[in-house]
Amino acid sequence: MITAGRPDKRPSASPFRLFTGRGQFKPLLARCCISLVEQDVDAFLLPEGAGETFSLIEIVLITGRSLEAKRRLYAAMVEELAPFRLGPDEVRVILIESPAENWGLRGRPASEIDLGFAIDV
Repeated sequence: MITAGRPDKRPSASPFRLFTGRGQFKPLLARCCISLVEQDVDAFLLPEGAGETFSLIEIVLITGRSLEAKRRLYAAMVEELAPFRLGPDEVRVILIESPAENWGLRGRPASEIDLGFAIDV
């Protein structure tokens, strides 16, 4: 999930606009399976020194990636967002990891399914 805004205040549900594949992030979203949640700029407080393009990106994933894989992901996120005038200091990525047994896919825990890709990279 990409969440754009200021992470220090909790807005009510009404200012949320949930959509997929729209707006300036359409090329990036077209290559991913993600949702984009935009917040009104006044719904959050920016970290010290951050501009209005500050973006908080939360990614929910199955536990198991190496630190090196995470480093590559963080660098790739900054690189992919650069065309949208987001500098490295304006991009914050938070990984929310959960064990495979906590993901239900096809009516079974993901830990019991061949996912078709490696998690322990």
